[in-house]
Amino acid sequence: MGFKNLEEYGIKTARTGSLRSIQNVGLNAVTVDASRNPYFFLFSDIDTKEPETLRLVLQKFLRKGISAYFWETSKGWNVVSPNLLDIRQWTLLRLDLQDIAKYNFDTIRWSTRLGDGDKLYFEDSHLQRYLESVTLHKKIAEKFSTEPLDRGIETALTWCSYNQIVFKQGFLRK
Repeated sequence: MGFKNLEEYGIKTARTGSLRSIQNVGLNAVTVDASRNPYFFLFSDIDTKEPETLRLVLQKFLRKGISAYFWETSKGWNVVSPNLLDIRQWTLLRLDLQDIAKYNFDTIRWSTRLGDGDKLYFEDSHLQRYLESVTLHKKIAEKFSTEPLDRGIETALTWCSYNQIVFKQGFLRK
């Protein structure tokens, strides 16, 4: 059985549109301390502006003893933790978040886009189960022009560049 053209199902498709690529700078989850011990940051990219989804993600972070920075993006929210997790903790927490925020990557977009918010929020976990990266505290403060929290240890941040495909669909004209 072959693939049918969508128009055979009565679905009108646009004949115009554009496909382009946007280059982004991202922060990778992996980091190392001065002794070259590997750690991981927990990120959550929420693609909805629904406040309940953000609340649920933050609740999961805080219940696990993880502090979280968060800011509004053009599509939703980015949540970034400065806590240093080992591979097992990081993997388990990512799996735990999967049912709420479907996008739990090992890289978070650092580049700013039109529509991104300029306000930074911070939820401090008072459980303090994990070390934190003072380097990440400083970079986030620099990005949002705020005062950094001066706690934790120095770590090497790993940056990357990646392309994201964007399809803009055109409209049919009658």
